[in-house]
Amino acid sequence: AVEAAAGGVSVGAKASEACGGQADKLRALRQLRALTDLINQTVGDALSDLLLVEAILSVDRKSLVQWAADYDDLPNRLTKVAVRDRSVVKTINADTKCVSPAGLQEAIDAACAGVDRARAFVRPSGTEDVVRVYAEGRNEQEVEALSVQVGQLLYDFANGVGDRPGLPK
Repeated sequence: AVEAAAGGVSVGAKASEACGGQADKLRALRQLRALTDLINQTVGDALSDLLLVEAILSVDRKSLVQWAADYDDLPNRLTKVAVRDRSVVKTINADTKCVSPAGLQEAIDAACAGVDRARAFVRPSGTEDVVRVYAEGRNEQEVEALSVQVGQLLYDFANGVGDRPGLPK
């Protein structure tokens, strides 16, 4: 299965595997550099993501139908939590690992450990006074619960304001 966020890695691996001579290596390097101009690796953008998929399919010589057979789209939730100061939340690795506040990432990892094929991360919004919470897993109910749990962890670790996240009634 191919993850949605792994497209650049896939193209890079294909390009480097295909390089036999120097000219091929230079062409592959130019393609990889062009990718950094095409996509915003931090926040993403639907149109640039679409163009990236088109570029990958072209390089791989695949149709959309073939690609869809490779792709395993998991249920996910994107929510937001209001905090006193979003700048206390610091992330690395394209916003997928939280390094501040201390202990939050470990708590997120522990929450994910109980959910099949789960991942979750938080990142401060660039436009709102909130921190976004992304959660993904094998089924809708577990993802909803994971999203709420990570939202509650964020609220507790980062001085949330307003209502503490909870399951819908």
